[in-house]
Amino acid sequence: VEGPLDPALSVSRLEVAGHQAAVPLITGRGGVDVGFTVKNTGNAPAALSLASFATTGTGYSVASTTCGSLAVNTTCNVVVRFTAPNVVGTFNGTLTVSAANGVPATVTTNLTATTTPGRGWSSW
Repeated sequence: VEGPLDPALSVSRLEVAGHQAAVPLITGRGGVDVGFTVKNTGNAPAALSLASFATTGTGYSVASTTCGSLAVNTTCNVVVRFTAPNVVGTFNGTLTVSAANGVPATVTTNLTATTTPGRGWSSW
């Protein structure tokens, strides 16, 4: 008897030609977008939409996604935007991806951004 068909998701920083996406510095109050790759490592398709992505933490939001019906062993991208508040400090948050195909598959990754004087933020 075979097991149930369930999607399984993983999230990683978007890589281009083997290098993680560059995170530029911005001056003053501004924002920056960082891409993440979502992969379905399960044994069934994962149904994803913009509503499948949620962020927590000050300054974080989902800017866009190429995700839809994610077949087994395929990837799609989601872009998270950090808009620097007018405060110096470190800002933690999360990106959660949830697919509902009978039994929901959910994965969460941590987000961290640091703002510095004279620069909108320094790194994730």
